[in-house]
Amino acid sequence: MPGAWVTSQQTLNAAGQPAPVPSSFAECLHTESGPPALEQVDRCVADLGALGYQQQVTYQPAGNFWALQWAETGLYLGLTLLLAGFCAWWIRRRVT
Repeated sequence: MPGAWVTSQQTLNAAGQPAPVPSSFAECLHTESGPPALEQVDRCVADLGALGYQQQVTYQPAGNFWALQWAETGLYLGLTLLLAGFCAWWIRRRVT
């Protein structure tokens, strides 16, 4: 999805287990004259798909950005207030 925040991604083999990308993929993309052409990349990806490899991607949609920012702000603000309250209680207890 355009603008999405990718939180994790991994390659899965045909059995659905995490697996490294086979070295044949790197060999498939190797060229003597710079980066591979888009057609070459598409062919290599199609070959991996034929072998049963898949890419599992976990992401947060771009529309969740401000909701996550406010939730994080609220969490840190709450922790700050709790810590400040504890410090005030501790200092007053130690002084008396």
